[in-house]
Amino acid sequence: MRIDFQNTDAIFIVLNTNLENERNIALKVIEDAKRNNFIGIFDTGNGDAELFDSKINFITNCETAEEIKIGLNGIVSSLINEGLVNIDLDDLKVLFEKTSKVSFVSEVGELKDIETFLENLKSKLETLQKNKDGRVFINITGGPEISLHQIRDIVEVVSNIFEKATIIWCCLLNPEYEESIEVTVYEIVQEHSQL
Repeated sequence: MRIDFQNTDAIFIVLNTNLENERNIALKVIEDAKRNNFIGIFDTGNGDAELFDSKINFITNCETAEEIKIGLNGIVSSLINEGLVNIDLDDLKVLFEKTSKVSFVSEVGELKDIETFLENLKSKLETLQKNKDGRVFINITGGPEISLHQIRDIVEVVSNIFEKATIIWCCLLNPEYEESIEVTVYEIVQEHSQL
């Protein structure tokens, strides 16, 4: 079996690295991928990046289908939706360097109660490794009522925790959110050098 990825920019694989059959299928997909494909793995197993070559951009460990959905949505939505501040696939390729280990948290709240939202986000950020010199990607999605002041406050909360990290963020506008806000923060650590 050979898969043709000629017209593919990004590949996302969901698997359990503890299961040999799933691992082998993922390795075959990665083998067939082009060098310039953006490849992310959402693993319900042990999150062992050593199983994969330097063609993958990141691997993240997820315990539930909801975590996979949140993690995947934060990246995909940043690529396909327009916003106040946009990023593209090239930005993500720089941010998620080859064979990075990724952890993420997400918080949903109301713009009218931004202080509570920021406190909840800060508490969740404290659970990450806080690799101060690493890289962080923030996806902010809100309704049309989101203000630049609120965006600044969100980025400030993250930057206060990741003091020396390189931070890239995007802010997407989604009318369905009305006065709601969702923020997903990805901590990116390159544990392995490129092969």
